[in-house]
Amino acid sequence: MSSQALNGWDGPRAARLNELFAAHAQVGGTAAGRRWETEQINWALVLRLAAEFQGFAKELHTVCAETMAEWTASGNPRVINVLVGGLTLNRELDRRNAQPESLAVDFRRFGIDLWLALRTRYVHTVRRQTQLSRLNEARNAIVHDNPVKLNELRRAGYPLTLPTIRSWRRSLTGLAQSMDRVLAEHLGLLFGRPLPW
Repeated sequence: MSSQALNGWDGPRAARLNELFAAHAQVGGTAAGRRWETEQINWALVLRLAAEFQGFAKELHTVCAETMAEWTASGNPRVINVLVGGLTLNRELDRRNAQPESLAVDFRRFGIDLWLALRTRYVHTVRRQTQLSRLNEARNAIVHDNPVKLNELRRAGYPLTLPTIRSWRRSLTGLAQSMDRVLAEHLGLLFGRPLPW
């Protein structure tokens, strides 16, 4: 079973990304080779991928806050609303990118060291964390018109090409699935209850 946040990542969020990948194929074709005319679509894909992952992370955080509040104050909607408000107040994810540091800070509110929990359970966590960092560096370079940073990423092995973007997407999908599972297990253990999803 998955949270509504992961269902959103696999459903509507994936569909929006797929629309951009389809546009990329229409403009650049599907054959191998350099496609100069697709650069702007690649940039759009980077921005959309970062935005969709941030949306997923915020939604997962909210689902965790709602679960914790409901389990703490079962049957008292006013207390539940107060608790959810407190757990989501001034979230990093509401004002910063969904980068490793902001995820760690926000999910710590639930009593979990997110990256330690992920690394303990999933061998690909360090690579996925690096991929998330590079995606956010690319996103910021595009948004802030920083060609120097884009060149640094290219030289470091992260050119803003379709293979790089597909690799980032696979890593984020793995990270989303891992986060979803680790947080469900953490909440279940914390409250001594069956997994919430």
